[in-house]
Amino acid sequence: MSMLKISDGDYDSYGTKLKSHTISVDGNSLTLKLTTEDTDIIYKISEDTREPDISQIERFISSELCEAYAGKKPFTVSEYLQRMYIYIGDIDLGECRQFTASKVL
Repeated sequence: MSMLKISDGDYDSYGTKLKSHTISVDGNSLTLKLTTEDTDIIYKISEDTREPDISQIERFISSELCEAYAGKKPFTVSEYLQRMYIYIGDIDLGECRQFTASKVL
């Protein structure tokens, strides 16, 4: 079973079951749709100076999702949307990357 863990800039967090996802690339940005038992969560992630290659971003996110589906670890998103970025991966372990992003839904 795959788990999704989301925390916000106020350090509130919750976990839920991740049912499926889609990733679509459009130019220098991608849309990540995470489907849970209750809702869809959609992020628009863009290239920036820290992460300048959208294909590398896609590969990293896909790898993190594969590990979540394999039950190795939850797919973790830490939101800092007031600053227009998110982290994907485990911040506490230093196994994460920061992306310019906005939450669509």
